[in-house]
Amino acid sequence: MPLSLRVLALCVLASAIQQHTRSGAQVCLVLLSFVALMALAAVWATAGSPLLLLRCVRAAAVVGAVSYLATVALYGPGSSGFYAARAYGDFVWIGMAVAVPLANRNRRGYVIPVLLFAASLLSLSRTATAACALQLIALAARNRTRGELGKLILFAAVTICGAFLLFTRFQPLRNRFIDNDGSGLAVGTSGRSRLWSITWNSIRDSPWTGHGIGSAERLISATLGPNRVTHPLNEYLRLWHDLGIIGLALWASAILILGHGAYRAWRTATNDADRAVHQAALLAIIGLSIDAITSNPLIYIYVMAPVAVIVGTSIGRANAVDRDDSSLDEFPCRKHREFHPGGMR
Repeated sequence: MPLSLRVLALCVLASAIQQHTRSGAQVCLVLLSFVALMALAAVWATAGSPLLLLRCVRAAAVVGAVSYLATVALYGPGSSGFYAARAYGDFVWIGMAVAVPLANRNRRGYVIPVLLFAASLLSLSRTATAACALQLIALAARNRTRGELGKLILFAAVTICGAFLLFTRFQPLRNRFIDNDGSGLAVGTSGRSRLWSITWNSIRDSPWTGHGIGSAERLISATLGPNRVTHPLNEYLRLWHDLGIIGLALWASAILILGHGAYRAWRTATNDADRAVHQAALLAIIGLSIDAITSNPLIYIYVMAPVAVIVGTSIGRANAVDRDDSSLDEFPCRKHREFHPGGMR
């Protein structure tokens, strides 16, 4: 568990106690739950945990995708039925993060990732679709030899061209992606540009220590009214506004440490189960970092909880391997001992 993440949790707790607001309490509870679940998953991780966890999350993601595709069939893309399209977009990339490591390198292995990508695309969630597309390309790139790079480049080119055609010819996606808030940007930001501007202007008043946890939500609510969007829709701006550059640096440090640890464990894993959970943790961390650019994952327990469990399980399995290696280094003859009825030899 990175020290920076523990320090951040303490800072958030202290700020929430000082501010004593509902918005601050929500952020505090979700972040503390994130840290606690990660620690518990690391402690409880066993050799059988990775595959069980990943398969359960993948099954939930498939059920969610089928349910949402049924909603699309009934009401059209971007509609809300069993659950809101925005909420589904915030969760689907987690399913992709576990589906990619479990996929075999054959045609059947692409079925679930493609299903999740299609559901994400039809939810009209732009950031989630981008995250899923990157993970789909990661699946195609996995274990490729140099001779297969040409096929990968072709796959990526087809994906990009297909996305461009969908965004420019398919009217619901065109309305969602192309200058839909009057910001003048080539790609619409759905009103986020105004939220970001409000938050940034307030950051400049206290850039180092921030205004207190939950203050960004109160600021936007006071500026635009309580019936409008009340979050900055960018967690990096939220952290900077609420906790200052110090809080933002602590979060960035924690994410970089967790990502580096997952990558190193993935590259050195000695069995397929551990390798899968380490890759899932790395993809989940990347997905969370991307989602935080245009959404509010830090206040959604249904996003932070599964990410915490996946990353915590990865940490637990990496620590278990390190303990085993240390034990063998301390007693090098242990791995050569065999048990016989007459005793050890």
